[in-house]
Amino acid sequence: MSTTALSATSAKLNGLLDTLLDAFFKNSPEAGAFLDWPRYRDEIFDLTKQDEYLATCAHTAAELDLLDKSTLTEDEQNLIIMVKSFIKKETLEARTISRKDMPATHMQGTIVGSWMQLVHASAVKTVKDIENFRSRLEKIAPRMDQVIDGFRKGIESKYTLPIRSIDLLIKGCDGYITEDPATNPWNIVKDVTAVGLPEDFLHDAIRTSVVPAHKKLKTFLQDEYRQHARKYDGIYGMPGSEEAYQDFIRIHTDSDVTADELHQLGLKEVARIATEMEATIAKLGFQGSIKDFINALNDKTQYPHLYIDNVDDIIPAYESLLKIIDAKMPAFFGKFPKDKCAIVAVPAHSEAGAPEAMYFPGTKEKPGKFLVNLSLAKGVPTHGMRALLLHEANPGHHHQMSLALERDTDHDIRKLIFSTAQVEGWGLYSESLGVELGMYEDPLDWFGRLELEMHRALRLVVDTGLHHLGWSVDKVKDSMRPYVSLSESTLENEAIRYACMPGQALAYKYGEIKIQAMRATAAKRLGDKFDLRAFHDVLMGLGTAPLDYFETVVGKWVDAQLSE
Repeated sequence: MSTTALSATSAKLNGLLDTLLDAFFKNSPEAGAFLDWPRYRDEIFDLTKQDEYLATCAHTAAELDLLDKSTLTEDEQNLIIMVKSFIKKETLEARTISRKDMPATHMQGTIVGSWMQLVHASAVKTVKDIENFRSRLEKIAPRMDQVIDGFRKGIESKYTLPIRSIDLLIKGCDGYITEDPATNPWNIVKDVTAVGLPEDFLHDAIRTSVVPAHKKLKTFLQDEYRQHARKYDGIYGMPGSEEAYQDFIRIHTDSDVTADELHQLGLKEVARIATEMEATIAKLGFQGSIKDFINALNDKTQYPHLYIDNVDDIIPAYESLLKIIDAKMPAFFGKFPKDKCAIVAVPAHSEAGAPEAMYFPGTKEKPGKFLVNLSLAKGVPTHGMRALLLHEANPGHHHQMSLALERDTDHDIRKLIFSTAQVEGWGLYSESLGVELGMYEDPLDWFGRLELEMHRALRLVVDTGLHHLGWSVDKVKDSMRPYVSLSESTLENEAIRYACMPGQALAYKYGEIKIQAMRATAAKRLGDKFDLRAFHDVLMGLGTAPLDYFETVVGKWVDAQLSE
């Protein structure tokens, strides 16, 4: 093969990917901060641009098929495979019922997504940055009109939200409706004054765009939309729901596994983990069922040492545990991100619809954040803290996603390729690493880890129950309650989350099972040559690529080890 041929084909490939990357950020400008994208910094998502983006996706896929793969390196050929997978997911997501007819939920979309992305990720170091931020605030009003139009289309097509999510959306609006712009969550006054601008620089945009937009949405939801809430809590029973749910399964598991198969897998895992939980209870000398033990854990008088009395001590407790974990990690990992994980509280105005904890990725300027919902964390036992921290911070989401954003790649588009099953599977796998990290020496902490694993196994059961079998949120809670020590408010939040995010809850256990299988296969093939630290670094070097790509690369790594 000639160098000219290699250079020409590579150049065409890079040109196609450059165009696709720019089209992605034009369609999703808020995400630009994660890669420090220089364009669209004064824009927010605009639905009218989506068709143009999807056309670019289709054109790119067709052009990639026409490239002479024999003139490309193996890495470039692998990149094409991943980009085509990325395009397929983008297209699948656009055609699901959630994009245009249900443009927002209490968990995703304009209210939650925009605030989290823009306030956390936007560059705010210069006057121009703040001016761009203000421009984005001014665009919230027209964007909210698009959301309302989308909801109205959903009423016509019978694709609407469940009543509980609507009520949480209504409640969520209240956090952005303030009489005084200075107290509005969008008023990033410290950043404004830090660049020398007056502290009221954003007030007009908040007063004329942000506040009226949320008032308008709240009125629409209360007076027009709420009465059209869907009959079932899941998407079950809606037109085309069976096909749509299979699309969601493909998006979140990287596979064509069926809803029935996932439901049965969940039931099998629930039974297995329950046996381990019962054995742990017996070891602790407790007489009774899993539910009896959970009730005992929830009784502060029986296990007072599991409770943090002062809510202000919760985040410091997590920070102390993270220092212990970080000190142990070099024995299991050779690659580390430049920024430590920040642990912060979920903002008060977002607590109502937020889960107990979540992770938000960093940017080139800001570290990733582990966010704790203090309204749900206070007054509950802490036996699951270690497993949760391993999942959300290190070696889970923060470790993996920070390395993915920092890694040198053949093209930046690699950093957009995101597999829910791989990322959430890694988070759950990280919880299991707590055994080798020495984080579960107390049987109560080990029970907490089993409880969190049970939680993810139950998600396989209840997600398919909601969207494939027609379950209600109440049935979901009844199915979960015997196995988890979640408060009723947390359990309610979890169940409504699954109802509004079809398929996402499947990713955790399905992905973890796949990663555990990769490790087991590699260890079996390599025997004494298996190096767990090297295995982890191979995985971390792949970013957040799809599971099938991980399996291929791990297989090649094992082959290379055996040939030495």
